[in-house]
Amino acid sequence: MSRAGTFLRLLVLPVGVAVAFLGCGEKVPYPPTTGKAPGTPQASAPGTPAGGIPSGHGQVAEPAPQPVPEASPPRPVAVVRTPEGSFLVSARRGGTDLAVRKVPGLVLVGAEGGVSAVRAVPETARAATGAPESRFVRLSFRADGKEGDVPLPDAADRPDLVAAAKADPDLAGAFFHRETLTPAGMWGGKVAYVAAVEGFLGGAHPYASRRLLVVDLATGRLDDASSRFAGHDLAAEVLGKARETTCTRRPAGVAAVEGRGGEPAWVVGLAHDVESCAGEFRVARVPGPGPEGPRPTPPAEGPGKDGALRLAEAVTAGPVADWRLAGTGGAAVLLMGADRNDRAASPWEAAGGRRGAAAARELRFWQPGMAAPAVLGRASAILSVQFLEGTGDPRKVQDALDRL
Repeated sequence: MSRAGTFLRLLVLPVGVAVAFLGCGEKVPYPPTTGKAPGTPQASAPGTPAGGIPSGHGQVAEPAPQPVPEASPPRPVAVVRTPEGSFLVSARRGGTDLAVRKVPGLVLVGAEGGVSAVRAVPETARAATGAPESRFVRLSFRADGKEGDVPLPDAADRPDLVAAAKADPDLAGAFFHRETLTPAGMWGGKVAYVAAVEGFLGGAHPYASRRLLVVDLATGRLDDASSRFAGHDLAAEVLGKARETTCTRRPAGVAAVEGRGGEPAWVVGLAHDVESCAGEFRVARVPGPGPEGPRPTPPAEGPGKDGALRLAEAVTAGPVADWRLAGTGGAAVLLMGADRNDRAASPWEAAGGRRGAAAARELRFWQPGMAAPAVLGRASAILSVQFLEGTGDPRKVQDALDRL
């Protein structure tokens, strides 16, 4: 063999030996199919952010999500008292999650957060089969989880229907006795009721009478303010010369009440003075200053000529028939009107004390943070509003209101 051929064979041998020694690299299989939808990112190695690039190698890791702060619980914000019952209003700050519940009777939240309530409870009966329905009313008082009755005057003199029917069985089918207690107005924690009684239990004529009764919602007791006007002839002060010819001229109770917009006033109940107008009654305003104490609402300009009331820079509501404000720029309760000329009557302007439920209007609530007032329900009048900001522990107050 020539020298050139021998050299070529020696050169090729080491290359082949090297290939044989090193062999082929280990084959890496294709990753298995996972069944994920197209575009679903593959799992990254521990410590590697999404995208497969280790932290600190050309990409900043996304910050960990922060826990969402827990929303503050709803708190009681107002008790709206109307002749049809009390509207209990709660909300989160800013007016979110507004909740309202209507309960019978009139509710008061004390300065320390205690809750009390008074409501009229009717009980029916009949003097005899086929006789008209009779109705007796008791005034239930509830406070601190306990319930009792407000001692009403003349309760001991209520007629015994059974005894009356036995005494005159021929007329028993026409016998009846009816009592009502209608809220006429409020001032602070005291409510003035028109107590009415009418019936027929024999004799020449039916009977009827009305009077003002004032009940303290904090204590469940009757409150008599007549001593404040000792020496006054209230009928003459109210009626003037008309006293001599007016049938309703006998004073029958005095009370402090709120008028339209929270205006304070003293009123007197004037009952019939002769039997020919038995049962007639009116509530009249006593001339002079109103009751002492803080006003339920601050002095505020009422609705404008268009009937609208401005609540905030960008919030106006109307037409408004009556209103109560917590303070300048604070919460508000509105009784809506039918038009710009519609206005709610004050207790001394309404016949018999207050209009009936047939005059019910829409009731709304607003507080700062709300874009517009929210509807609470319907009512014939606003007796008073207790705004609860700063009254007791909100959670304890809410728990007490929930138990009503």
